[in-house]
Amino acid sequence: NTIRAACEPIFDQPMEKINFGEMLLFIFDSARRFNLRMQPSLMLLQKTLVNIEGLGKQLYPALDFWSIANPFLKEWIADRYNPKKIAEWAKRNSMGWLEKARKLPEIADSALEQVSKLEEYQTASEERHNELMGRLHNQGRLTLILILIFIFMVIFLIIK
Repeated sequence: NTIRAACEPIFDQPMEKINFGEMLLFIFDSARRFNLRMQPSLMLLQKTLVNIEGLGKQLYPALDFWSIANPFLKEWIADRYNPKKIAEWAKRNSMGWLEKARKLPEIADSALEQVSKLEEYQTASEERHNELMGRLHNQGRLTLILILIFIFMVIFLIIK
């Protein structure tokens, strides 16, 4: 829906009616709304779109991107999602998938073991933290007592 909302206003529009700046602001706002981090490659693409907009409006304002790009996009989509190519890709990668599937129980066991060790470490860490906080509290009391003794000694020496 967000992609559609960004692209529909420019669909079938000549270059002179397209405002890439507004589209980019919409994309930035959408990314912010969904807490997405903007990738550097996407930032470069957006910078390129702004440059194309400026140059395109100067050279050929009536240019219709969609009519020019449509045959290329159709060919690219047909090639990318060609069932025969997908089947070949699956066949090439099936041995790797089987190998990974064979290792899944071992990986799951290792993950559970690591979680258990992490829980033990967390418990030990909490105990150590509590012990250190107790020592710090005791040292604070000792420091306060020593300061008070020092103050009383100074007062005693001044009075005497």
